[in-house]
Amino acid sequence: MSEFQLLRPWWLLGLLPLALLAWTWLRQRSASGGWHQLLPAHLQPVLLPKAAAQRQVWPLYCALLALLCINLALAGPTWQRLPQPVYQLNAGSVVVVDMSLSMYSTDLPPNRLTQLRFKVTDLVRERLDGEVGLVAYAGDAFTISPLTNDGGNLVNLIRALSPDIMPELGSNPLAGLRQADELLRAAGYPQGDIYWVTDGIQTADQQDIYNFISSSGHRVSILAVATEAGAPIQLPSGQLYRDSSGSVVVPTVQFSRLESLAKRAGGRFSIIRSDQQDLDYLGSQPPLSRDGELTEGQAGDQWQEAGPWLLVVAALLLLPLARAGALTQVLQALPGKNLSSSWLALVSQTLMLAGSLVLLSGLTSSPALAQTPSGQNSSNQSSSNQSSSNQNSAVPAASTQQWLQQWQQLWQTPYQQADQALQQQDYEQAAATATDPWQRGTANYRAGNYDQALVDFSQVDSAEGFYNQGNSLMQLGRYQEAANSYAAALTRRPDWPEAQENKALAEALQQQQEQQQDNQSSDNNTGQQQQKDGEGSSSDTDAEGQQAEQNDSTDAEDQAPADADEQAQEEDAATPEQTEPQAEQEGEEQSQALSAAEQQQNVSDEQRQQMEQWLNRIEDDPAVLLRNKMLREAQQRRGNRKPKGVQQEW
Repeated sequence: MSEFQLLRPWWLLGLLPLALLAWTWLRQRSASGGWHQLLPAHLQPVLLPKAAAQRQVWPLYCALLALLCINLALAGPTWQRLPQPVYQLNAGSVVVVDMSLSMYSTDLPPNRLTQLRFKVTDLVRERLDGEVGLVAYAGDAFTISPLTNDGGNLVNLIRALSPDIMPELGSNPLAGLRQADELLRAAGYPQGDIYWVTDGIQTADQQDIYNFISSSGHRVSILAVATEAGAPIQLPSGQLYRDSSGSVVVPTVQFSRLESLAKRAGGRFSIIRSDQQDLDYLGSQPPLSRDGELTEGQAGDQWQEAGPWLLVVAALLLLPLARAGALTQVLQALPGKNLSSSWLALVSQTLMLAGSLVLLSGLTSSPALAQTPSGQNSSNQSSSNQSSSNQNSAVPAASTQQWLQQWQQLWQTPYQQADQALQQQDYEQAAATATDPWQRGTANYRAGNYDQALVDFSQVDSAEGFYNQGNSLMQLGRYQEAANSYAAALTRRPDWPEAQENKALAEALQQQQEQQQDNQSSDNNTGQQQQKDGEGSSSDTDAEGQQAEQNDSTDAEDQAPADADEQAQEEDAATPEQTEPQAEQEGEEQSQALSAAEQQQNVSDEQRQQMEQWLNRIEDDPAVLLRNKMLREAQQRRGNRKPKGVQQEW
């Protein structure tokens, strides 16, 4: 009973009219019995009618108690969880998104990229069942996420995608489709669904894609995110993209090409729409799946409702009202009882018939299962509707919503309150309310309190707990400890690709950090030796200038993090071709800043604060991690890229 709660607490508001009805009945009864208080006891048998003296009131009490039981049953009392196995559909789907520069075209306001994010988010959340993977391509294709059931993680990755983080410019859709084919076959799906979101293909690629579709065995559905008229490419810097001749590039699309490819692959084709009809059309196909199965080891967070047992009590209390005149007596006690006997009989029979049908339907049905709120399925509203509703919200509506939340909290457990705060992105409130270590750690991690999140996740003795400890340690720059946490997670869950990748990344950053510390130590020793050999009268400014010259001559990439970051932003806006060296330099500068923050005790507070601000901004951006991940993959397969000049850059 410690977990007692009401699944639908708002039904308790029905107790207010029930209390008013009981008060009315009692008042009428006391008014009708007023002569008993005025007349002496020995005169009452003579002066008062015998029927009034012996009037029975038990039907009223039975009706009140029955209504009370029905009201409580509607509120959904429960205190026991039911371990229900999860039915998981063995279907494989991969979403392939076009991240070429043409996605910055402004024919779809504000640009094609924004509309693509909205549509793919809704597609993953509401239309796709089973396991879903994500592939992005520009000049080359990269796996953003392997096939997974975690739709929330895919949504976060989709929001971080943009053409700026792609290591190579261009548009190579065939590479994206081949990457999707590899993901499906590696996950055990020789036949799967590929949802290709693009703004067009080149004529030279059409035959190659046609051959791939004919031999792959997958079903390919295409969503065109463009208009026939097209529009110029407006880069994030505000400049219009121009080709080598200096002309403004206006990407266009031929829908007939994409439609013919979709028909050949057995899929469907649709042009992007402002409503949801395009996704309804694409997602209405039955999945190419293996048989579904009950997944053991997983249980839905469901509660066994005790309300039907209260309906049994209500039925027993209503049975005496079936006697002749009992229900009529109850109706006569209602306000405005000047009704004829024929009308009372008709109403009595109607109410008895309706009540019997309701009770029979409630008793014959199985106990209802109510699922507790979950972050993954908390919202079925599209992202575009969310943005418009947020802009139109008013202060009175917010105050009313706050009052309703406070009222609901009276009938919610701390777990439900914290889960609701997480859904509303009120992470501080969620951390303060949560009693579960996993839930509290999630709230602290999203709020940026990585130290406290590490403490919370350390109380979760599972593979996921060690994995999230590693994530918290990575955010704190403690790479060796993070690698150990990922290793502990892999001992309990060996086949976990995310943990393997994070462990490799933590070890690489740790080696880079140690190497940078060694280089910095040798630079400091060399600088001190040169200062001793130089003139004793040289000022501190000269020594700093000499040290700066030495650093420039020995390591050209050893720059201040803030200056390097500003320079990288300017270069990204002006020349997207320089994305690859910027990512390499950014990764090195991050490790330099971490080592400097830990070892240099003589650094001023102002410099340390600037460094921490820079680190926090970089670490909170998932696009940087994606760019570094794709950059490493691009370096490993550099020899397989197409030669320059084969494909256009947009």
